[in-house]
Amino acid sequence: MTPQHVEALLHEYESNTKLDLVHFQRRIFSLVSSSNALAGTFQRCFADAMLVFDPADVRDLEFYLKEYKDLAAQQIERISRKYKKRKLPQMVPAREPLMQRTQLVMDVFTSLDARLDDPDDPLMTEKLKAEFEKQKCHILRGCLSDPEGTPMYRELRSGGFFKKLRCLRSTNALEGYHLHLRKNFGTIYASPELLHTLLQEFIFR
Repeated sequence: MTPQHVEALLHEYESNTKLDLVHFQRRIFSLVSSSNALAGTFQRCFADAMLVFDPADVRDLEFYLKEYKDLAAQQIERISRKYKKRKLPQMVPAREPLMQRTQLVMDVFTSLDARLDDPDDPLMTEKLKAEFEKQKCHILRGCLSDPEGTPMYRELRSGGFFKKLRCLRSTNALEGYHLHLRKNFGTIYASPELLHTLLQEFIFR
């Protein structure tokens, strides 16, 4: 997909309500055959395509590894993405690069799947491709991209070279809210009036 093609698609969409990355990915991954040899690799690559590191944070990490851990340049180059994810915050790119990155993953694995030529257990099924085409509208509307100028991490503790951060992206807070609701209000012995009053008090606090 060329930048001109992506730009033409962008004009068809406007920004919309944000969509959680995990739920978006589940719509794609639910159609992936778990028995296919490429399934796990495809899912990791697709998920990684949706999150990137700030180049400034990467430079800070490289400086830390060089000055404080005494690693050589070649050793730093071999640092895995998994290690970086433990140390650095990530961000969801704007809709244009996000569209290009996810489309590239789809194209690469479509080509790899064709080489395997396993008609009994294909990875890139027509149903999977159709679902991705259907879900692309959320990427093109900017529903998945981080809002510009809005921090997506909250600092919990500073000290040392790295800060301890809590990610504000995703629906963790909402899921936690549902857990408290089920735990505190899962009863059949309270009147609707009492539950309504307690719920308002709970939300206020």
